[in-house]
Amino acid sequence: MDVLKKQHKRESLWLTDGRPLRILVIIDEYTRECLSIYVACRIRHQEVFDMLYESFISRGTEEGI
Repeated sequence: MDVLKKQHKRESLWLTDGRPLRILVIIDEYTRECLSIYVACRIRHQEVFDMLYESFISRGTEEGI
C-alpha cells in the first residue's frame, strides 16, 4: 500500500475580488431539470423576475394552473 506524500500547498484560485458570489438556479420540480443558472455578485429582484419570465416564454406553463 502506498502512502500519499504530503502535497505542497498550492496557490488558491480566486474567482472574484473577494466578494461572495450569488447563484440563482431555476429547477423544474417535476423533471429535476435545471432550466437556468445565473451567477453574479449581486442579484436584484428584477433579474429574478426576468429569468422566470424567460423560462416561462421558452418552456411554456403547465396547463390548468
